[in-house]
Amino acid sequence: MWNAKKSVTLSLILVYIAMAVLAVITVAMPWLVTWYVESKGREASLPTTIMVTCYPCVPFAAAALLSLRRLLVNIGKSDVIIKQNVTMLHRISWCCFFCAVITLAAGRFYLPFYIVGAAAAFFTLIIRVFKNLLEAELKSVS
Repeated sequence: MWNAKKSVTLSLILVYIAMAVLAVITVAMPWLVTWYVESKGREASLPTTIMVTCYPCVPFAAAALLSLRRLLVNIGKSDVIIKQNVTMLHRISWCCFFCAVITLAAGRFYLPFYIVGAAAAFFTLIIRVFKNLLEAELKSVS
């Protein structure tokens, strides 16, 4: 039977998979971007645009994944309404915000980045709402 503990375990596994994918993509990005540009017949300057946009987002993505991992570990230990979880959600929201700023700025040079930036901005908003809810609950419990 599916339960909360199994759900947290699955979420942790997915976070570890995302961390591995981030590491592989970070290392393989020059090859992947070059392959994409050549196979789609895009302009020769596009790989630089993509890499100059994506590489600055990598530390924020890594920090968000590490914070998400910490949050899930806490939830797995039944530590839900604690200050550390508010801090983790706060960090994740800032990571999404900075990625949104970077990708929205890059949308001027490659339009699909506008979609990525809008998604990151939307995630920033959602995560901040959850952070505020948890923070309010923490204050009401104290």
